[in-house]
Amino acid sequence: MSAEAFAQAFARSYLTWSANATDGHDAAVARFAPSTMDAGAGLRPPTHGSQTVRWTAIAGDSVRGSTRLITVLVGTSGGDLTLAVPVQRDARGLLSLAAYPALIGPPPANPRPPLDDEPPVNDADLAVVAKRTVTNYLSRSPRNLAADLTSDAVVVMPVQTFRAVRFDDVTWARPSRAVAVVVEARRRDGLQMTLRYELAVVRRAGRWLVRAIETNPIHPEVVP
Repeated sequence: MSAEAFAQAFARSYLTWSANATDGHDAAVARFAPSTMDAGAGLRPPTHGSQTVRWTAIAGDSVRGSTRLITVLVGTSGGDLTLAVPVQRDARGLLSLAAYPALIGPPPANPRPPLDDEPPVNDADLAVVAKRTVTNYLSRSPRNLAADLTSDAVVVMPVQTFRAVRFDDVTWARPSRAVAVVVEARRRDGLQMTLRYELAVVRRAGRWLVRAIETNPIHPEVVP
């Protein structure tokens, strides 16, 4: 097991509890913690209620000597938490909790990051193709979409259907190679989202075609 998976599994067991089943919580946590620690790695449930873990995600990983301090984001029925989990591996390769965990603040974010200044696409034909491609993609219209794709393009349609209701200017994400399209899209139930798509484009036989929409689903990296 990787240290990241170990930390997430511990967080799920540690933060899942029921006032009526404290022994079960302690037994679940004992799989991760050394016997020298307090039962339940020090977590004592209240006298009523329960808590479940809905999701976890890794937010950070740093090395402190022989210990890895792994930051786990945890979504629980009682709210979202950020848990710093110290993990160590012994000579046999087995993982265990190195110390008691810590509740910490969420990862910091910059509310005013510098934004790349993307030049507008002045080619009207390319802008039309880009907007039409995104419209057909969101509306899940594969036959119409195919008319603007290269023969080797691999595109996986989204699961839900949206209607494009407004576009911002089309800009160059990577000059002569990829354009960016910002669109307001609306679902049938009224949900509205502002989305940004990068389209890898190429000019062939006098017209613009799209090679990929946002990502190449076959390879992990964006299509160059």
